[in-house]
Order: sequence, then structure tokens, then C-alpha cells
Amino acid sequence: MFKFLSLALLLFSGLAKADLSNTTLFQANMMYIDRNFSNGTTSTSYKTQDIDLRLGRVFKKVYAGVVSSQTSYDLLTANRSSVGLSVGYFSDRDIYLMLHYFLSSKYQESSIFNYQKGSGTQVDLGGLFKFSSSFLGGILFSYKSMTYSELVSNNVTSTVNISHREMLPMFTLAFSL
Repeated sequence: MFKFLSLALLLFSGLAKADLSNTTLFQANMMYIDRNFSNGTTSTSYKTQDIDLRLGRVFKKVYAGVVSSQTSYDLLTANRSSVGLSVGYFSDRDIYLMLHYFLSSKYQESSIFNYQKGSGTQVDLGGLFKFSSSFLGGILFSYKSMTYSELVSNNVTSTVNISHREMLPMFTLAFSL
């Protein structure tokens, strides 16, 4: 997976040169997975959807902005919602490295288990190229790590230490203003 992403970023670097310095950038990053498992007698299928929305400004090569991340898992009827701040660096070829700090995160595992008082980080390595003067596309590889310190279950609140970590590829659609 990492080799594929590295090769894709190298290919994008030849197509890139979107020149995003001193622009406002809106990004929608998406990932959708439809998984099916079967052992011959039973089968399971589930879908995962991850969407990150970002709004920020590229000052020369430095990025600063805000991020909202939404994840849904239909097998568990689970949802995660997080908001935070972002900083990053854009190269001349618009390959970028971003760090996001989520100030708040909630994870509803089911109608019974709700994890709250969450925070976390996300690191992205990605690349963008221009489709038109203000419309861009690309790919990124993302690592997310979230920690929750409170569980609300059947109206009872308890202290916990739960962590979620994931690595995933995402597709990007972006608009520069």
C-alpha cells in the first residue's frame, strides 16, 4: 500500500505545479470501503466512509487552517465526529505534509456506548494537481490516532482510556480561491 502511494505521489509530482502560494484552499478528502468476508458458511459485509473537510490558507509554502473529520461504520452503526486545527507544508510541486490536532472528538460505537472527551492527531502525506484554475484533485495517505477519556453508557458516565488508530488512503477534491 505504501509503495503504491509513493509511486502515485511521484507520478503526481510530474503533473503538479498548482502554485497554491497565497491562496485559500478548501479540501474534501474521502475514503469509502465496502468489505465482504465469507468463510463458506457465514458471510459478513460492511461499509466504512471517512470524510475530512478542511478550510485553510497557504502562506507561501506554509498551511494553516481548520479541519472537520467524520467517519461512519455501518457494521457497528458507529460514527466518529472530530474538529480541530491544521498546519502543514506545501512543496513547489504541491506535495504536502499536514498535521492536524483534534480539539474535540466523539465516538458513538452503538446506541449504548458513547465515547466522549476525545482528542487526537492526524498526519497526512499527499499531492495535488490542477484540473482547472481553481479546481484540484489528488490523493493522500493519512494516519489518525484518537483517544477518549469518558464513556457514557445507559446514562452512566465512567472514566476510560480508549484509543483508535488507523492508516488509510484518501482521494482529494479541492478548490482554491
